[in-house]
Amino acid sequence: LTITAPITDPDFDWVNLQFPGSAAIQLGETLDVYAQDYIEGVTGQATPAPGVECWIGYSSSNSNPNTWTNWLPATYNAPSGNNDEYLADLGQAISSGGTYYYASRFRLNTGDFYYGGFSETGGGFWNGNTNVSGVLTVTDPQQTFPVLFTIIDATQQHTNIKLKGEMTDWATVAMINNNHTWTLTLDMHPGTYQ
Repeated sequence: LTITAPITDPDFDWVNLQFPGSAAIQLGETLDVYAQDYIEGVTGQATPAPGVECWIGYSSSNSNPNTWTNWLPATYNAPSGNNDEYLADLGQAISSGGTYYYASRFRLNTGDFYYGGFSETGGGFWNGNTNVSGVLTVTDPQQTFPVLFTIIDATQQHTNIKLKGEMTDWATVAMINNNHTWTLTLDMHPGTYQ
């Protein structure tokens, strides 16, 4: 008579939102968000654990991630100790300025979803208390305005007038000549320039 213990499918022992816990970007900028998972004896190898899927999700409300509908697939990044690490560019998914909350979501072999939260001590399963959502502040890029620079060569002796200043990072920029009136239009942020 041989008695064996039943074979149980592996499951997540731990998931988190690894980094960053908060961030501020301008609309259109990238923001790589990292998450990790741990399955005893499975993760932390040279290749990702088979059957594991990861997403980074976001919402405009600071609520439980299991109610969110915006999820980006995350790609395997590398092993991190005994964990597997994933990442996704959250910045590319945001289409307007505002405050957003983000977390991770993991699934093994089409099983249940497990949500990861952030904490300064390494994070863990999202609970809204010690392991929480990250906070992202997205601002609209500062508006620029076209500014026309005009130089009139009353002497009619110059053949190659150029402009430089703080607005060009002190690089010399050629101006356009039209009958000894030289012009250049630059798109500039509001401010004072030398």
